[in-house]
This record gives sequence, structure tokens and C-alpha cells, in this order.
Amino acid sequence: MKRCPHCNSPITQPDRKTCPVCGNPLSGPTGAARRRLPPWVPVVLLCAVAVVVVYFALHKPVTLPADIQVPAETTPESAGLVLDEADRFYLDNLPTNITFTLTVDGAEQPHGTSDTGRYYMARSALTHTDTLLRVVSPEGDGYRTALALVSKPSNENAAFGTFVPCEADGYAKPDEEYLDAMLTVYYRAYLRAANAADPAELRYVTELHSQSLSAGIKSGATGAVTFTLDKSDMVCDTEHIEYGDDTVTVNAAASYEAVNDTTGEVETATDYYTIQAVWQDGMWLVDRSWMISEGDYQNGVFGNQ
Repeated sequence: MKRCPHCNSPITQPDRKTCPVCGNPLSGPTGAARRRLPPWVPVVLLCAVAVVVVYFALHKPVTLPADIQVPAETTPESAGLVLDEADRFYLDNLPTNITFTLTVDGAEQPHGTSDTGRYYMARSALTHTDTLLRVVSPEGDGYRTALALVSKPSNENAAFGTFVPCEADGYAKPDEEYLDAMLTVYYRAYLRAANAADPAELRYVTELHSQSLSAGIKSGATGAVTFTLDKSDMVCDTEHIEYGDDTVTVNAAASYEAVNDTTGEVETATDYYTIQAVWQDGMWLVDRSWMISEGDYQNGVFGNQ
């Protein structure tokens, strides 16, 4: 006999749709009636599933092919020149954390920074005695420059002087200290060229002045003597300096000691010159010179220009 699925009462009429005792339908779910979900619930569930899928898609680790290299993080040192300690020539007396360009005898050179903050360049770039280093650094709306002179390639480091205002290419009027250093380098290089009878030893001269000196150097016009370089020098008359457009003119006293190649006797003398230098290729170079008398030197009279 058919019974009500809700109250188990016997159903004597097979065609009845509801139970005569409890009134519930005789077909459909048993127990409590099935409840309908609100229409917004499926939408919320679908959105939650979509968020989860997108999250894991974005955070899934990516495996690159073996032939693709991921660049290492860039550090201040790796952004510039990186050298082993033995290959470094240190640039000292410069402020830390500045941007600058470096030139060696007028030619731009790369530089790096050590992990202690010291700047350096390649020692291999130093190939001559008396090499001039220049840094040019932006400052405000302009630029500033500082210089260092490396007397020998074997030096361990160079100490830069005081920064002075300059133009973008490093141009600045040479002060007394710079002129004195420039003339010392120029004169010693000339004496070295005379000792070797080789004009290639000339330094800090324009091509025009190099040509005017070369003939005398090759012919031995300086005499049969060997100059003692560390006892010879050219000093600037700092009381009389004339600045022009990219030119500077000074008088100089050139003293020397030399050993006579024939007699072995030591000779000493002082000559006097008017020197004119020009700004060329990022450097001050001696362009012309005239011999003058000691009286003109003492009175600040320039030679024929």
C-alpha cells in the first residue's frame, strides 16, 4: 500500500496528490521543502571564483628558457668602470656622490666607484710623465672643474685641487697656480725632448709650436749637454698676466742645470720668455714663446706678439 512520504500514513486512493492526514504533496523531496537560493548568490560565487583564478594567474612563477639571461641588479659601481684593485688609479680629494666627466690630457676617460666610495680610473690610461687630469661636474645651473697633475705613471693616486666655476667643456681662466704648473710641465717636457733629441717628448704644446721647436731639438741646437730635469724649472711671473679670448699671456723665468757631455762640468743658467697659451681641445696649450731680457721680465714687459 502506498504511504505518505512525510507522515507515513496509508494512502487508500492511488490518484490523490496530497496526504489526507498531513496535507503535504505525495511526490517531491522528503523532509523539509527544498529552498530556492536568492538570484544574486550565483553571481557572487562566480565573481569570487574569477578573482581567485586571476590572482593565481598573476602570481604564478614564470620559468624562462635556459638561453635567456636575467640581468643582475645594477649597483653604483657596476654602472661605471669595474676594475680589479691592481688595475685602479684612485682619484682623491673629490666630493662623494657627484656626477662628473673625467679627461686625461684632454681625452675623456671612464671612471668607477669602489665599494668604499673612492673614485678611480684605469691605470693603463697613464702613459706619460706629467699627465693632467681634469674633472667637470654640474653645479646648479652651471659647471665646476678641478685639476690634478700626475708626475709619474707609477703614482698610486692623484689629489685634485679646488673646484672653480667653468663652462661645460671645462674652460676656465687659468689662475696663477695653474699657470705655474702648466709652465713646469711644458718646460720639463721640452728639456726631456732635448735630451732625447726626440720632439715626440713635447707636452702641452699646439701643433704649431711643436713644429717650431722640433727643428732645434733634432739638430741639437740646445748644445752638447744633458739637462738635469729635477733641478730645472720654469716659473710664472704672476704679477703680470694678460687674458684674451681663449688666450693667456705671461712672462716666465726658465732656470736649468745641465751636465756638459764633453767636459762633465755642471752648467746653470736662467733664460726669460714671454709665453702665450691657448684653450684648445679641452686644455691650455703653449702656442708661442719669445725670448726676452731679464729687464723686461722684471718690468713685466711682454715680448713681440
